[in-house]
Amino acid sequence: MTRQSTIERAARLQGKPGLACIGQFSVDGEAVDFLYSEDDLARDAAFWAQVLAGYGVTRGMRILVTGVAWEMPWMHPPRLGAVRLGASYSNTEAFGWDARRLDTFIRWTSPRVVLGPGREVLESLGNAGDLAERLQSVPVLLVRPDGLETLRDAGIRPAGVVAQLGPAAAVSLPDGSGIAVDESEWSVTEEDGELLVTAVGPRAARFDGQRTGVRGHVEQAPVGLRIVLGN
Repeated sequence: MTRQSTIERAARLQGKPGLACIGQFSVDGEAVDFLYSEDDLARDAAFWAQVLAGYGVTRGMRILVTGVAWEMPWMHPPRLGAVRLGASYSNTEAFGWDARRLDTFIRWTSPRVVLGPGREVLESLGNAGDLAERLQSVPVLLVRPDGLETLRDAGIRPAGVVAQLGPAAAVSLPDGSGIAVDESEWSVTEEDGELLVTAVGPRAARFDGQRTGVRGHVEQAPVGLRIVLGN
């Protein structure tokens, strides 16, 4: 996107007071822009505080988030969720060239949770040395789905995944019951093997059966729904 096209898109979105940012995801190569409010962020942070607490995050601990600036609607709520618990966070970029900083933060800060590294970062980390050895001190590793194969090849089993489903975020739950979204905010259905999301909470942007481009299906769990990624 150019500076001019960014300005034009922002003007069409008609921002309101309390806007946190403008989010964007792509489906089949087509960009979808949406408003993300401070209220959305606060509710998402509350959800993530529950998730992180379930993974043992408490006051004085640290989490490490690997993401990029435009992922604020998905990757900033975990940071604020940690702060709600009295924990702190560090950030690294979700690119291979920043894998060395990820390694440094793991060794120097001993994070309870490392969240968000994907295939590119994990492969770069592995190229610098034994991947299993570099990650063995991390109690809770939540990776992007595209990083699972890299971990599997290295003999590593992560605690779970964090995944972007269009405008929604999904994460493996601490009780091992599977991948879920915040069901007070989102409903997930499937159509022809593709996951669709609907906003059920008071989101700044309304979505109804929004395509995500993510393959998977939805299963009924004892409490709520669980998502299975992939074909």
